[in-house]
Amino acid sequence: MKAAFINQLNKPLTIRDNVSYENLKKGQVLVKIKYTGICGSQLYEIYGGRDNKKYIPHLLGHEATGIVIDYHPSVKKIKKNDRVILTWIKSDGIQAENPNYYYGNVKLNSGSITTFSSESIVSENRLIKLPKDISYRKGVILGCAFPTGAGMILNQVKKTKGKKIAFIGLGGVGVSALLTALNFNFKEIYAFDIDLKKIQKLKNEIGQKKINFNSFSNEDKIKFKDYFDYAIETSGSTQGIEAGLSIINNNGKLVFASHPKKGKKISIDPFELIKGKKIYGSWGGEVDYLKQKKTLFKIFKRIKNVEKIFMDNIYSFNNINRAISDLKSNKVLRPIIKF
Repeated sequence: MKAAFINQLNKPLTIRDNVSYENLKKGQVLVKIKYTGICGSQLYEIYGGRDNKKYIPHLLGHEATGIVIDYHPSVKKIKKNDRVILTWIKSDGIQAENPNYYYGNVKLNSGSITTFSSESIVSENRLIKLPKDISYRKGVILGCAFPTGAGMILNQVKKTKGKKIAFIGLGGVGVSALLTALNFNFKEIYAFDIDLKKIQKLKNEIGQKKINFNSFSNEDKIKFKDYFDYAIETSGSTQGIEAGLSIINNNGKLVFASHPKKGKKISIDPFELIKGKKIYGSWGGEVDYLKQKKTLFKIFKRIKNVEKIFMDNIYSFNNINRAISDLKSNKVLRPIIKF
């Protein structure tokens, strides 16, 4: 099979055609990949922000769509030719051991799910059947960005009526959370990002009828101090987390899913917490895919212009390193790779 993997930190991924794998084991499913997305968290792995040097060489990717081409007899959840979503978020089914891949005599490390390859061996519990009325191309967002962002609203924001909410960071997860919020009766919705081109694009594709888009200037930080009931932070920076805590009111709640570089610290004035402000991390939006997939699919299908909003550019697999570079330089919201 063809695959892209980390061979050296801070370098382009190595792309090879002759990567092999062992026979399927208990709970494993072989999937032919149709599309895969590149999450911002992958940048930290590629550029050494996760202390992952000991695992090199290793495969990447945790959101994709594809078709099942084989599976171990122990697998009961899916069958051959099923259209599936590949997600890092655990669901029902067997948790299989990590598969073994090889490039020549070199073993490539992997996890329960990897997607930067033409085929992938995936743990049964990382697969969700893709609805017939959602294309492979659109469905790739359902592997990570959308369930994480939507889950932050569905599971971690309890009361919405008459409440004011802010979104800091408008990448794939942040925009997914923002679009989910439009399904509820918030009093005010603000969306902040430092990238003015991104803001203008989202204004054009989503509209401004219910959303106040804005850059996050120093003036904004002063203007909106202690203002919001909720802040959803997904910028990937410690500064974004700190700003989120600053702009919520004394009964407010900050929920963040950022992945700053390993070792980075946030600075908090303890008095902010004494006043009643609350801060929560979010692991995949606390989504239970088995119980919530109908709700997630329903909200996702309501989104107009999914491809225009999320998919700035579709890259061929041979151009995966250009896609990674474009994501790093904020040229795209969510790079999508087509096989």
